[in-house]
Amino acid sequence: MKNNNFLKTSLIFIMSMGLLTTVLYAQEKKHEIKNRTTGNKEIEGEVTWIGKNKIAITYNKDQATGTEYEILIPYDIANLTFEHRNNMGEIKVGDTVRVQYEEETLEYDDGNKNEKIKAKVISFVRPSTQKPKAQTLSQEEEEALPLKGIK
Repeated sequence: MKNNNFLKTSLIFIMSMGLLTTVLYAQEKKHEIKNRTTGNKEIEGEVTWIGKNKIAITYNKDQATGTEYEILIPYDIANLTFEHRNNMGEIKVGDTVRVQYEEETLEYDDGNKNEKIKAKVISFVRPSTQKPKAQTLSQEEEEALPLKGIK
């Protein structure tokens, strides 16, 4: 009997805490959008990474100072147009591409900003000019490799 009362009391306490938490979150003020701006931008650079729904582009490389900038642009393959290539599979890391993307900026009444970008057109400009470097081993490293022949 004593154990049963403890379970009932614990259950009531847990349910009360859940109800209180729900009420407090419901009263939290939602910030209203004060200003929404959209615009189209374009960037040209070298592809450094291609993911399932994002592409990374390195642009504005300065050889003298060694600085460069990289942008990660999400895309929706169903709403993406390709120029000079048929699909994303034909674009490789190291290729130069031009990406036209839509940028949407949301300004809230509390002063916060939220920027969203989405690629619309990917234009192939030129293939990669870099050849993969073959890994070379020193004489000592080569001799240290344990090679076994066919028995």
